[in-house]
Amino acid sequence: MFQRSITYTALLAGLFGASAAVADLTADRVWEQTIDLIEEAGGSITALATRDGDNLNISNVRFTFDIPDTDETVIVSMDGWSLLEKGGKVHVDQPDYQEIVVKVAGQDDVTARLGYSVREDMGVYSEVEDTLIQTWDIASAEVKLIELIAPDYDPAEATVEFVLSMNDAMSNMMYMGNGHQQSVQSLGEMAFDMTIIAPADDVDLTASAKMRGLMSEAFQSVNFNGTPDKILAELKAGGGLRATSSLDGMEFKMDGKAEGEVFDVSFVADKTASSMNIDNGNASVSADINDIAFNAFVPAEIPLPLSGGIEKIAYDIDIPLAAAPEVQQVHFGMEYLGLGISDTIWAMFDPTGQLDRAPIDLIVDLSAGVRLDRDLIDPNIEDLMEQDPTQFGSIESFGLNELLVSALGAVANGSGDFTFDMNDLQTFDGMPRPEGEASIVVSGLNSVFDQLIEAGLLQPDQLMPIRMGLGMGFVATGEDELTSEVEVRSNGGVYVNGQRMR
Repeated sequence: MFQRSITYTALLAGLFGASAAVADLTADRVWEQTIDLIEEAGGSITALATRDGDNLNISNVRFTFDIPDTDETVIVSMDGWSLLEKGGKVHVDQPDYQEIVVKVAGQDDVTARLGYSVREDMGVYSEVEDTLIQTWDIASAEVKLIELIAPDYDPAEATVEFVLSMNDAMSNMMYMGNGHQQSVQSLGEMAFDMTIIAPADDVDLTASAKMRGLMSEAFQSVNFNGTPDKILAELKAGGGLRATSSLDGMEFKMDGKAEGEVFDVSFVADKTASSMNIDNGNASVSADINDIAFNAFVPAEIPLPLSGGIEKIAYDIDIPLAAAPEVQQVHFGMEYLGLGISDTIWAMFDPTGQLDRAPIDLIVDLSAGVRLDRDLIDPNIEDLMEQDPTQFGSIESFGLNELLVSALGAVANGSGDFTFDMNDLQTFDGMPRPEGEASIVVSGLNSVFDQLIEAGLLQPDQLMPIRMGLGMGFVATGEDELTSEVEVRSNGGVYVNGQRMR
């Protein structure tokens, strides 16, 4: 906690400077801010706020949220908390234990009575200039199901248990007067455990999940509570959103039986990271997950356990949002590296071990040059897309920067670049005329054919038509290497390996 305080103090000093004006904050101001935040999130809150000297006691609290696209409403009721004015700041004092009632009101009402306990928590609000700062530090907290009331649920005939816990949680939020926000949050560990037992329905299952070392930071320099036109104007003026998150590890497991069918499913992953950035009229998203291991045993669907792993899954997307007269770049990248399955699964179709069982790799990297005539963040984008999607602009170029597929001992590499003439819609019957080149090189394919024949998955007489088909688009360029080169020229001619096909 000491290190976090040092880091956050440095952040505040950098934002406001040493001479920033610190205002005396009142509990009433904090309570009003709480109401505003709930309403901005689409909900509502009612409570009894009672003054007791420097304290503002909040009791009989009731949160209400409508579930989008449904006729259901979530209602959360709890005893409340106290806001204590001290030294120009407001401290939050909540009981170590209180009950929370969650009701989902709709066609089938469901009510859950929960016990909420917290240990060594500290919540403090302060204000610097026009920025409200909220700081939370919680050593541990737990939410446990006490009672469930639902249609067709009888606690004498079935059991439902649920526990959600977290340790070493920290949150620092800054709400600025112009609607901008900044946050730094961390969580040592969060765990979830659930058990459902219903003998009459032949159900007996347990589920658990855990996350470790969560860290997130975000800075929002746009007031997203404004009108669509104002949000659009702020984004065009350079406002945006920057958010990053990371996780040291996560795991999930569920096993048991349902309607007499047994199952066992688990998933484990190591470090993960993600980021999102909206800035200068562009949006980008990226994520990667490392060292994934999975296991699934569902004999009713798959007779043998399905298990394996992936060394890395990653993707990144970068797209322009604002209209501009010049060509803008779109990028999409994806990686699936080291996909492997257990020998048990391999043995189902390759019992003699003829196939190369090395992990599978897939890499795709694409780019495109686009000319946007309309903003993609237009508040009426759905209606406009239905009317005529071409009014948003055109694709001026397309690039296959990298294509890699590695499986069964064979490797395919591809690349290419094309431009499109938007003024020529005749040469290719209504499609903008392309011009450019692409190539793909495949090595090790003959070895794969040999393996398939040895494994009995391919008959020798089936190989001839396959080779004939490959011969129409590929030429031999080395030992067990095939190459295909495609060229589209300015006159509309299409050439494959130097032979004109169109």
